[in-house]
Amino acid sequence: MTQLTEKVIVIVGLGLIGGSVARGLREKNPSQKILAVDADKRQIDLALQEGVIDAGGELQQMCGQADLIILALPTLTLVECLPQIITSMQAHAVITDVASVKAPVVDAINAITDNNCPFFVPGHPI
Repeated sequence: MTQLTEKVIVIVGLGLIGGSVARGLREKNPSQKILAVDADKRQIDLALQEGVIDAGGELQQMCGQADLIILALPTLTLVECLPQIITSMQAHAVITDVASVKAPVVDAINAITDNNCPFFVPGHPI
């Protein structure tokens, strides 16, 4: 975890999985900078209130600050958001996901990046 301590982590989607990831990160390293995006502002407000995240905001704003972006959205929603994320993220940032299927996600990233996505590390269920 020490390599992540000085990095900014953005979690997109604070549902069961995204919220659990945020809580786990916070428990392991209370000083970790964790930002979040969620369509349901109540999720952001609750996470802020409980100290699970440091800030919440709009997708492009938050992803523009990230060193690591964790996508915890339903697959179709994730695919819809990818163009905004990829165009706003920093060149060194890494994206991973918790989607249950990979083909639509990888296909969408490949379409956006001309089959060159060195910044994407597929997560579950790989």
